[in-house]
Parts: sequence; structure tokens; C-alpha cells
Amino acid sequence: AAVRTAVQEREILVIDEHDLVGNYICKCLTQWGAKCMHSGDLNFACVQIKSCRSNAELIIVSDRLGEEDGLSEVEAIKARLNCKNPVLCTMSSSPGVSSNRPEINYLFGVKGSMGWPVTRGGLRRAMLEIYGISVNRPIEKESFVELNPLRLLIADDSENNRMLFDFFLKDTPFRLWYASDGEEAVQIYRENNFDLVLMDIQMPVKDG
Repeated sequence: AAVRTAVQEREILVIDEHDLVGNYICKCLTQWGAKCMHSGDLNFACVQIKSCRSNAELIIVSDRLGEEDGLSEVEAIKARLNCKNPVLCTMSSSPGVSSNRPEINYLFGVKGSMGWPVTRGGLRRAMLEIYGISVNRPIEKESFVELNPLRLLIADDSENNRMLFDFFLKDTPFRLWYASDGEEAVQIYRENNFDLVLMDIQMPVKDG
């Protein structure tokens, strides 16, 4: 309820080169009542038409856009907005890298940040933080947990979900195996040793 109040009817521009991440953020924001548009780079939607400008009042931008720092492109983004002083929120593009850089954030006017991976809860906290609604949350440690090289079996018939696992876990030491249904998962499990099995509930042939 609080986050819905915070972002209701606000126009938000998400700039991240990964469609899965941008679309996920927009899906969450839209469910909360915001008007969201995603772009993979600066050439978002109406930029091709010089007379067309965005009404976005909040920009959520990845800390990396290709080889560039996302914040270094902010002035070019602002030039295409009707809002003169949009609110900025940054998000980390990989594990172990924090998008929360106090000195840089102050310089560019960043009001919020999200760590890796982007989650619904992380997005919610950032929106409440930006729009001045206090939220109880644990103090985040600067150090990052060292991940062990685990073997994961993921049983899911959705190709999009498998792509999400690949994307979010690409820079971790985890090794992933996939099964498209429960029967295949059982067979693979019998032939290999796994540290963790993630099972979808609804699958063809044999469900979770």
C-alpha cells in the first residue's frame, strides 16, 4: 500500500541494456500504479522524433551501459525530458559491485539505489526511500558474502525463467543443470550429485 501511494501515476523511465531486468522493473512499477517505459540505451522510444519528449520524473539507470558508466549519460538523458530535475535511482549491473556511491550520488543528485540482483523488495525499498516514506530494513553490510561453487538442478518448463536464472547467476560460481519437467529432473538427479534442486510446481509430464 505504501509503495503504491509513493509511485501512483508517476512517469518512470528505466534504462538498462538487459530486457529481462528492465521489463521486470516496469512490470512491478506498473502493478503499483506507475507509468513505466523501458529502454536498453539512450535512444528510448520517442527520441527518434525531435519534437517528442518524455514526461518521466524518475530515471532508474544501470551503473553500466555498454562500456560506459550509466551516470555519465544522465545529462544526455535529461535533455530529452520535460522535467528539468528528474529524480535518479541507480542499480548495480553485476554481483559484488555496489551502485551506492555516496560522493558520486551526491554529485549527480541520485536519491536511491538498488543492489544486485534487482528484486521486487529492493525496488520497493528504493521507491520508498526516494519519496520520503520511511521503511524498516536491516543495515546492509558493505562486505559481500563469498559464494561457494554449488551444483544446482533447476526444473522448469519456462524458457524465460531459465534465461532469468542464467542471467542473474552468470557471474557466480554456481553450475546449473536444467530439466524441462519433473520426470526428466528425477532422471538427471539420479545420475548426478546436486547441492540444491529448484522445482517449478506446474510442469508437463510430472509436476514439481
